[in-house]
Amino acid sequence: MALKKTVKKSKKLLVKKPAANEPVQNKRPLTEEEKYRRDARKAESIRRKRARREKTVAVIAVMLAVYVGVIGIIAAYGILSFNSVAESSKVYSVEGYMGETKVFTVSAANANNSYGLYIPFSTLTKLCPMSIAGDKDAVAIILPESGDYIKCFSNSSSIWVNDAPCRLSAPVLFEESDWLIPVEMLEYINGITVTYGENRVCTVYIKNSSQFLSASHSLPVGIDNIEFSPLYDTDYIYGEESEEESIIE
Repeated sequence: MALKKTVKKSKKLLVKKPAANEPVQNKRPLTEEEKYRRDARKAESIRRKRARREKTVAVIAVMLAVYVGVIGIIAAYGILSFNSVAESSKVYSVEGYMGETKVFTVSAANANNSYGLYIPFSTLTKLCPMSIAGDKDAVAIILPESGDYIKCFSNSSSIWVNDAPCRLSAPVLFEESDWLIPVEMLEYINGITVTYGENRVCTVYIKNSSQFLSASHSLPVGIDNIEFSPLYDTDYIYGEESEEESIIE
């Protein structure tokens, strides 16, 4: 009897007990209700993952759309600013009057470009007896009788009114063998009146063909007139070589 009890105790010692933190395996088959709940949990997990993924994609798409929209607005603003014209983006035609007589008309399509409102010099001379000396890079517009001049440079908004430097809001241009003069520059010529009508017509007016024209510009207080080099004396500007220039050459 003692031997049998010992054997039984040994058999009990060979049985492995599960650890405290080790889950006990349930070998019982799942019921239909348990299978349904398990499948429902899996389906809900998949749905939530898909919803998070779709939300992330939607947020990225919205951010890209906003970015592209901002870039488009900036680009459109730049294009509109570049193509804007003078006088608050209003497009004007130009008419020249000598007294009550209309001398010329420049249509809005020809008078306006991406810089502003212009008048060809050849058209302006039909109204004002001006002369010009220079080439396609730089010229001096000479006013009769007074001898005043305005020196211009191609593709530059810097001009010289007699011996005073000035700057326009638009550059002087040279195109197709003719100089394009910003209408703004006519404001430096005494004897010419420039007005802008409500009908979007810019009127350039002089009293008569013998109208005395002079160029004027008031320098700011404290700034002296700039002296020209001998190479830019009056004779040179009028297109004639001076004796001093001949000696230098």
